[in-house]
Amino acid sequence: MESFNIYIKNGLDTYSMSQVPEDDLQKIVTAYDNGEGSVFINGERRSLYELVKIKVFTYNDSWDTWNAFVNSVEVKPYYEFSSLTGKIAIGIPALAMKGTDVTKDYFNRDYGWKKKSDSENIFMLKKQYISHERIEYLKTVKSEKHDFRKLIRICEEINITYNLDCFYAVGGMLRSLIDHVAPIFGYTNFGEVTNNYNGGKSFKEAMQQLEKSMRKISDSFLHTSIRSSEVLPVANQVEFIAPIDLLLSEIIRITESKTK
Repeated sequence: MESFNIYIKNGLDTYSMSQVPEDDLQKIVTAYDNGEGSVFINGERRSLYELVKIKVFTYNDSWDTWNAFVNSVEVKPYYEFSSLTGKIAIGIPALAMKGTDVTKDYFNRDYGWKKKSDSENIFMLKKQYISHERIEYLKTVKSEKHDFRKLIRICEEINITYNLDCFYAVGGMLRSLIDHVAPIFGYTNFGEVTNNYNGGKSFKEAMQQLEKSMRKISDSFLHTSIRSSEVLPVANQVEFIAPIDLLLSEIIRITESKTK
């Protein structure tokens, strides 16, 4: 059964663990992914607090071979002494003599990445349909009449589905967005916003793009029945980025103007 030698350096201590079985290595991986400060291995607490470095090497020899190795002259220059326990940690160059570095197979993301909030994970998305700055600003806007939480989440989910190239989903979410915001402008549906809201000529024309073009595309995604052949949508079909941003900026403007 394969085992591993592990080197860990954190803000408090430096230590190594020898011939760790894979299930114990997975406990360390889980603690790392969740940003936990420590993990119990064989009844002993192992600290990950202020983690500086972690390395994992394969090891397939016996305990006797390992004991002879760590006490050999060639390894002693790589001893690292713990300032807390006085125990010896076997340094990385020595561990590399006895196994292959497989750190990237187990630790290939940031420490605590699973613990990050939704907004932090969304911040890491490569493509922005709706700018992160616009979404973050929406979170700061206070309205006495309307709760923006659903609007914000729709914006976030548009970005998520856009990053996954899920363009049917993007189209459906865009339609949900424009239907959702009409009461902010004092109307019951977005068609009334397009026809009656006095936001200026440019704003009106941009909203007409959403109501006439974007809505029809989204409707075709949602309501077209199965056919003998299909051509799947690409990003160009759902890219109404500028008018959506203009819509959100107007929502922010009129909401803030009412609170002043």
